[in-house]
Amino acid sequence: KGINNHIEKKGVESYRLAEGEKVKEFISFLPESCIISIGGGTIASQFNNLNKQNIKYFKSAGKFIYLCPSKDKAEAIRILDSREKIRKGGKRLSETTKLFKTRFPIYEKNYDFKIVIKTKSVKLIVDDILKKLTNNN
Repeated sequence: KGINNHIEKKGVESYRLAEGEKVKEFISFLPESCIISIGGGTIASQFNNLNKQNIKYFKSAGKFIYLCPSKDKAEAIRILDSREKIRKGGKRLSETTKLFKTRFPIYEKNYDFKIVIKTKSVKLIVDDILKKLTNNN
């Protein structure tokens, strides 16, 4: 009945375990060519063993493209915080910073391609992704 409800009743670890099972199931049904967009917590939560498992599942299906807000960490945090405010997500800057610091090393260690997006349009981001995929296959 929703992520928040699951977490409230069963906890974050239970949610991440269930998510991992769904990732595994989902990967088995993918066509040969596709693009999957996931939230950062799917591969970079506080549960390292689940992170590794989900990374393995996704990498078995294709390339991991990291859409990096900025090469500069402070600027990246500002960009993420700005997005949070635009979405009215409710995270404080300290929470956004903590999430970034937890997730950044995992993304950096595991990506196949990194695209710095800053304030690029969706069209430019897609063009960059297609160039990377075309040049590296």
